[in-house]
Amino acid sequence: MGEDAAFFFFKKLYKNRSPYIDSHTRRVSRGQFGVAITFVHEAVEEMAFKKKHNLKIIYPKEGTGYEIGGISLIKNGPNAEIAKQFINFVLSESAQRLFVNSYYQLPVRLDVQKYSLASSGSDKIKLIDYDFSWAGRHRQHLIDRYKKEILVN
Repeated sequence: MGEDAAFFFFKKLYKNRSPYIDSHTRRVSRGQFGVAITFVHEAVEEMAFKKKHNLKIIYPKEGTGYEIGGISLIKNGPNAEIAKQFINFVLSESAQRLFVNSYYQLPVRLDVQKYSLASSGSDKIKLIDYDFSWAGRHRQHLIDRYKKEILVN
C-alpha cells in the first residue's frame, strides 16, 4: 500500500471511529457497531466468555498484521535465577494452557491445543510481509505523522 496511501486510508477511517471507551468488539456484539478492527483474542473472548455468537472473525485476504509478545532475560540484570524460573513457567505447558483458556491467546507450544474459536481458519491466515527493522527505525516518524495528520482531525 505504501505510507502515503496508508495515511490517506487512515484519514478516512478515523472519521468513522468511536472514542476508545469500551471494547469495540463488545459494541459490535451488542449491535452498536457494524464492524471492529481488533485483536483476534478480543473477539474470541467476546464469543466464548460472553457467549456472543453473533460475531464473525474475518481476516483480510490481502494479509493481516500481527504482534509478537516476547519475554526476555536482561543480561546482568538482578534476580537472574528467579527471572529464569519465570521464563520457564511462561513457556511451560501449564502456563500456555492458562493463556489459551483464560486470555484466548494462541500458544507458542505445538503440544498445546489452540482455543477452538481461535483456531477456526487460523492456519490459513495470510500475514503481511512486515519489516520489524524498518518499523523500528521509522517508529517515531510514523507516530509523529499520525499525531499530526490523523489525530488532529
